Amino acid sequence: MKDRSTHPCNVHPNFPLKKRLAVVLAVLFVWFVTVSCSVKEPVLPSWSVPLNVPLSEEVFVLGEELINDSTIIVQGADSVIYLSLDGSLEPLEISPTDFSFEETDTSFSFMLDTLELNNLDPLNTGLLTLGEIYPELYNLVSGGQSIPFTMPETTLVTPSVSLPTDDFRSIHIVDGNLVFQFTNDLPFPVGPNSSHPAGIEITFRDSLQQVVATVTVGQVLNPGENVIQTVPIVSNSWVYSPMEVSFILPIAQETTFTLNESVLNTSGLSTEITLENIRVDEAIARVEPQEIEKTYAIELSNENALREAVIAQGAIEVQFNNQTPVGAQVIYEIPNILTPQNTSFRDSVVVEPGNVTHRVVVLNGMRITTAQEGEGYIDSLKVGYFTRTETANDFIHIRATDEVSIQVRVDSLTFQSFSGYIAGEEFTLEPYTINDIMEYDNIPDNILLNNVELALTLRNEIWIENLFLNLTITGYHEDENGVVTDSSKLYLLNHQVMPGTPGNPGITTITLTGEDVVNFLNTLPTSIRTEGYASLSGDVIIAGESRVEGDYVFSTPLRFEISEPAFLKGDVQVIQEDDVDSQIKDAEDGAFQEAHLTLELTNGTPVGGSIRLIVSADPQHQDLFDSTYFNPQLEFRKEVVVQPAPTDPLTGFVTTPTVNTIDLSLTAEEFRLFKNPPLRIGYELGVAQTDGVVAIRASDFVKVSGIARVVVMVNQ
Repeated sequence: MKDRSTHPCNVHPNFPLKKRLAVVLAVLFVWFVTVSCSVKEPVLPSWSVPLNVPLSEEVFVLGEELINDSTIIVQGADSVIYLSLDGSLEPLEISPTDFSFEETDTSFSFMLDTLELNNLDPLNTGLLTLGEIYPELYNLVSGGQSIPFTMPETTLVTPSVSLPTDDFRSIHIVDGNLVFQFTNDLPFPVGPNSSHPAGIEITFRDSLQQVVATVTVGQVLNPGENVIQTVPIVSNSWVYSPMEVSFILPIAQETTFTLNESVLNTSGLSTEITLENIRVDEAIARVEPQEIEKTYAIELSNENALREAVIAQGAIEVQFNNQTPVGAQVIYEIPNILTPQNTSFRDSVVVEPGNVTHRVVVLNGMRITTAQEGEGYIDSLKVGYFTRTETANDFIHIRATDEVSIQVRVDSLTFQSFSGYIAGEEFTLEPYTINDIMEYDNIPDNILLNNVELALTLRNEIWIENLFLNLTITGYHEDENGVVTDSSKLYLLNHQVMPGTPGNPGITTITLTGEDVVNFLNTLPTSIRTEGYASLSGDVIIAGESRVEGDYVFSTPLRFEISEPAFLKGDVQVIQEDDVDSQIKDAEDGAFQEAHLTLELTNGTPVGGSIRLIVSADPQHQDLFDSTYFNPQLEFRKEVVVQPAPTDPLTGFVTTPTVNTIDLSLTAEEFRLFKNPPLRIGYELGVAQTDGVVAIRASDFVKVSGIARVVVMVNQ
């Protein structure tokens, strides 16, 4: 039999059972991990990214394209005269400088108001000795001896004690307090007695013997005790320095003590008087710094109101006139004006007494904005003033009515950008003449046009709540010698123009029909003159110079019938290397998860048909619209149906263009073409035959644009 005691998996028989189990389990766990676990390669993260490739936009104007098509049967005597007279209006240019604020002057002043004297030194009697209060007692100890002496219950009246001060000569009190601290260092108690039950009376007088305040102490003060009391100063009164204090001193009870010269010279009473919370409206004094805070508003001289604007040019001139006898530092802040560092404008100036100081603040490049969110429009600039006078080390005569006057002149402010409210502005459209607009040699004399339409398209780069256009268009017909033989006028009154922004203008279409428009075009104008005005009001946002541009088109409808399909070719556009996202070009073939082609189709014509999209990376395909050539490895085509737009049953004109968004799937092979630009893109419009006569105007069009979308799997 083997000796188990030496087996490596054996444990000592005296080893506790729980510990033996723990050892066995640990061994089994290590074995299990060793034989059953293997290290796997780390899985790197991946994610999906949607990417787009914008395709070109194409606009087909059918009237111009179909007039010469042999498949069209023209209806009516004047229908063959498909007349389209177009041009551009003189642009209206508006910039932030057009909303400048006029120069304004504002004057105001602030008085020093009630003066505060908080740093007056305390007034102190020092020790008023028993010998000074009761000098007759010296006769009892004139030989230097000490004797027992009994002070009877009596009342003493002290002499006045002068209280000189270096703080003021005279002050006119508005209000304030006197704080008395009375200390009894006499060898007997003082306070109410039978002859003077009110107690100790302390009277404070100025140099003219006017009573400033009176204090009554109605308690007994034993030797070594003190009391503090506060009393108001008589208001609306003058106090002249030096002041004095006197006491009516009742002996509270009969007291016997040892009397000698030392007692007469070292015992007594003392009083400290503090002038507290003193406010005056006039003083001859050494005045501590006074602080005044005021806020005034500078009204902006304009009916318009700002929300925010960047100042192109302007300044504020401030004149400080210090009519006080002391120098002052004035710190002024305009929270509505921000510096280029985006902090509220703040400045300070020191104005010497009796002097005038000028300060000019150039505001160029600074921003006017609301100081607090939700503040609304700004029609005035609030200016906060903090004034601190200098310490007067010498006596000065100063009054609460002394003032610092301020005159503020704000230059005319012009702006780089402007956001706010316009109460009402008019901008003149200067007369603008377009000559030699058309020759009418091929139009028969006996033809009168009808169903004439004027279409105005306005593009507005300004965000303005209310912009109304008033325009007069005059057409002149001139003979071969330049002599005007006929004329006609059209009036556009109070037409609202939609707001927009630079790069994203608001589009307004104005369509006029009727007898006035027919008569205008029947003059066969050779020149056109436009003039008028635009009125602006309401909320406005304008940054930099912005324009309101416009185009006009006078046209007669083309009425025709299409006997067989016609095909109109668009322009060929090229997608270059930079037009395709690098993640598309670098993606592996298996990374394309899904791909779509979205076409936005607008049909503003009464005819239907189809749109064919051709995408080609084949340089051998010279004519992109040649359907006999097709390379499926380098090209793909997509075709969608175009539905006719609804028409007015009386005129046959389109009432509302139809807008459709069409989503088409792309195979991985089709979208893979975008990995290797350049690619050529083209649209071809197929116009279907009509069931009868339809009417096309010059403004009727078919527009198509596209975007290719793909989801690409990206691995880390």
